[in-house]
Amino acid sequence: MTNFDKNNFLKKLMFLGYIIFVLILIYVSFKIAVFLSPFVLAILFSMLVTRIAKFLHAKFKVNKKISTIISLILLFTFLIGLVTFIVTKLILEIYSLSVNISVYSQEIKLWTDGIVNFMNRGTIILDRIPEQILVQLKGSIAQFVSMGANKISILLNNVLAFITSLPSVIIYLFITVIATVFMSMDKQNIIIFVEKQLPVSWLNKIYTLKNDLLSVVGGYLKAQATLIAICFFELLIGLNLFNFMGLNVQYPLTFAVVICFIDALPILGAGAFMIPWILITLISKDFHLAIALLILYVIVTAVRQLLEPKLYSKNIGVHPLITLLSMYTGLKLAGFIGIIMGPAVVIILKNIFEQELNDGFFKHLFSKSTKENTTTLNREEEK
Repeated sequence: MTNFDKNNFLKKLMFLGYIIFVLILIYVSFKIAVFLSPFVLAILFSMLVTRIAKFLHAKFKVNKKISTIISLILLFTFLIGLVTFIVTKLILEIYSLSVNISVYSQEIKLWTDGIVNFMNRGTIILDRIPEQILVQLKGSIAQFVSMGANKISILLNNVLAFITSLPSVIIYLFITVIATVFMSMDKQNIIIFVEKQLPVSWLNKIYTLKNDLLSVVGGYLKAQATLIAICFFELLIGLNLFNFMGLNVQYPLTFAVVICFIDALPILGAGAFMIPWILITLISKDFHLAIALLILYVIVTAVRQLLEPKLYSKNIGVHPLITLLSMYTGLKLAGFIGIIMGPAVVIILKNIFEQELNDGFFKHLFSKSTKENTTTLNREEEK
């Protein structure tokens, strides 16, 4: 092996080590971020407070400290009012739903019995199906419905258990609020302290990376929040409109919240909830509601399909397919929080390895020598 080959091999080895180090660093950073989530939220809130304070200072010439205090009051008044309204409404609807779950289970059983009776009566087609398969099919339907009812009951019990654990949630929120106040009021002192601890070369890289991350990660969160908000208001307005039209839709807020978050999940979408709902209304012969729900489902799906590629490409510069893949991978590896972590990791890696990706990542890594890359580039230029 020549000295050139040895140097080339060492460069590739160092590059691989760099990739592994970056991946480990990102993984550890996210683990720490999840553990210290109240303080991460406080950082995000303090950034929002800073923007509001700057607006008040520029527009109304208010003192910076006073504008920060006013911004904190406005932000938390809005958040507390919004959360109180939604949580109160959700608790009432979930409690009513949990009380009536046995009634709904009985209705589902009646639908199942109707299907089984239809199969027992037999038709020309069903008569040709072997009896063993029919028995197995009946058992599968009954088991599926029973399992679905049990899952719904377990889900509602978990939600109610979460509601009963509100004291710990209140402590979590209290820490977040206090941390936001300190970070907003003492932002400059905190920045000066951190800058004193790090060398200038590190600070330049950190600020560059921070600006890139705020731009792309903030863009992703903005795109996702916009899609969830649009879906939520479409559903809330639509379901309440159905009630106004005389169609009986119970728990519109609960259903709107559940569906809009399911819609944000990769692979599933709003159809994972709405299609079974439409089928159930058809089986119960509530055709008007079934048609209304189908129209609402088409609108929700069409709006998301129309806006999603534009919002993602505009805000984060990552292809929707890559975003979908990263969300699904994050969901599998880290659960629900992975849905946010996955695209964030992709965005960070895209920015760190932007030059390598533009030049040809694997070509750069696995080519036999740098001469080969140069020859290939020359050939492409000649063409």
